[in-house]
Amino acid sequence: MLSRLRNSDLIYYIYTVLVIAAGIGALIFFYFMVTGFNIGVYDENTLIGGVYVGGLSEDEAESKVRTHVDEWLENDEVVFEATYQGYSYSFDRERLSFDVDATMDNVSEGSHTDLVVSFSEAARNDIAFEIYQEPFTAGELQDAFDVDAMLDEVERDAARLNEWSRQDMSNYFINPEAHVETISDKSIPTDSGIVAAELYDKAEEVLEDGTFELATDERFSVLDTFEGELTSRELDLIGTLLMKAILPTCLQPFEVHHNTRIDFEEHTAEDFPYYGHNIRVSQPNDLDFVFENTCDTAYDFEFYTQAGHLGVEIRGFPYLNDVSLDEETLVLEHETYTVDDPADTREGHDGRIVIIDRTISDIHGTILDEHTIVFEYYRPIDAYIYEE
Repeated sequence: MLSRLRNSDLIYYIYTVLVIAAGIGALIFFYFMVTGFNIGVYDENTLIGGVYVGGLSEDEAESKVRTHVDEWLENDEVVFEATYQGYSYSFDRERLSFDVDATMDNVSEGSHTDLVVSFSEAARNDIAFEIYQEPFTAGELQDAFDVDAMLDEVERDAARLNEWSRQDMSNYFINPEAHVETISDKSIPTDSGIVAAELYDKAEEVLEDGTFELATDERFSVLDTFEGELTSRELDLIGTLLMKAILPTCLQPFEVHHNTRIDFEEHTAEDFPYYGHNIRVSQPNDLDFVFENTCDTAYDFEFYTQAGHLGVEIRGFPYLNDVSLDEETLVLEHETYTVDDPADTREGHDGRIVIIDRTISDIHGTILDEHTIVFEYYRPIDAYIYEE
């Protein structure tokens, strides 16, 4: 009977089970030998509020997080602020309440867990009050912003102990359209050979509905925009119109080529309509008119035609700083000479020097920028008269 048992399949199965069990036991033993020291600690790649805690126990991780929160609150290089057109309000980060206990209860191992942090209702009310006491929120900007939505975003940045949080307040207008105004609206006549409506149609083919938006720090190039679509003189007129429109604003000419020639078949020196903004744009000569938005707010431009004139309207949030222009025109009288040949006679025209200084001052009256933005020289053309 014992012989039959040895020769039976039962012994084979028992032997196989024992071998497998021994193998599994060896693997378990090896696993605990290698990783046993990690039991009770956080997995690698675990972060809490931007603090790496992989390989730390819960107590060690909590201590490290609390230390980083305290250091973050005391770090003067951390910038948390609300900004509007270059003005700012700094958030007092001590008003933030961090709940580290609640944070540790919700840690997701192997990933990032944000800190539980918030402003109290009292703190939110105090911050809103302080923001509306700032000089840059006076007048029509009172109660114009969704401060709670802005503070929600600040809390999200604090939840990861970010080193900076800059909230552009223009993104938090409760009713943005109610604050959009016409910043500048200028028009110019076109030459006799150019129909304003036709030039507008060409511009509309390039720019959808004849409009474009210029974001902060963005540049607009007449040549890049209309290259191959307009004649040289049409490019001049577009540049001339845009120069006239941006002069009383904070928009800054970046590349300018003044056209200091007058077509006396079209105009006289006295009625010339382009003084102070006479721009030359030439594709063959690579002469462009480029201006930059340095205003800390975006603007919309819309071309139009009216009574034979081509115009452009600039719309956006009102610029808080003051922009003033000081224009001076010096007349350069022409000389008159006599000639012996009637064929050499020529009508004379006085010249001009046109100087425009632009000054930008902040809401406190401090001058931020003051320079000559236009200098045009139109040389006088001497007259030649015939005397027998």
